[in-house]
Amino acid sequence: MLKKCKEAIEDKKKDEESMAVRTTSGLRSLFEGRVPAGMSEHGSNVAVFDCLPHFHHHVTNVKCSEWCVNMRRKWRWLEGRYQSGVELERKVDEALESSEDVHNLTDLKKELKQHDLSHRSRAKAIAREIIRRTEDVTDSD
Repeated sequence: MLKKCKEAIEDKKKDEESMAVRTTSGLRSLFEGRVPAGMSEHGSNVAVFDCLPHFHHHVTNVKCSEWCVNMRRKWRWLEGRYQSGVELERKVDEALESSEDVHNLTDLKKELKQHDLSHRSRAKAIAREIIRRTEDVTDSD
């Protein structure tokens, strides 16, 4: 499952299940042992997502097979993407609240589009704000 999640993020897949894990809320669900919204909650998914954090935390300090090492590596990779996504979302939220600089908003919009995770709602909010601020400047001229 971790491999599937990593591939969805790396390849920026757009199918429904991939989009479910390509968001900070989807990854947070995975880390908390819940099936991300948008993925089927059939029994096997519930069991897998429930076991992932427990397994990860229990094998962290144990020497085990290459499979375990790969699992921990993928978990850390996903954690890194999650942290960078949360930080980017924080920057966007702050800019939307305070920034008068349209160039800063434009740069953040580009950063959102280039990021591994999907930030559709924030990208749309920035686009609306750029339009609004551009119209405000045009109206004042």
